[in-house]
Amino acid sequence: MLPHTSDTILGYDNNVGSKTLSNAIGLTNGWWQVNGWTTGVEFGFRFMLYKSVYLELTDKVAYAYLGDLPAYQGTLQQSLLMNEIILSLGFTYDGASGASK
Repeated sequence: MLPHTSDTILGYDNNVGSKTLSNAIGLTNGWWQVNGWTTGVEFGFRFMLYKSVYLELTDKVAYAYLGDLPAYQGTLQQSLLMNEIILSLGFTYDGASGASK
């Protein structure tokens, strides 16, 4: 994960530093921080409508955890649970099927 925190608590802002190239990415400080992890799973069904045209329905579930993010006078943790349902209409193309042998 590559989070950027921005918060205001009772009128006070956290200070992650200026947005410069030398302060762009860091492990414990910086504008963006390498922090946390994500895991997920996706499954779906594909229905062939006509020869190479298909309709696909998938469901993606993921969980993310971010820890020790900078906040005003301290740090914070955040957990995220995500779910995405995707409906796709597409086609497959096999360019090798017309090649002579």
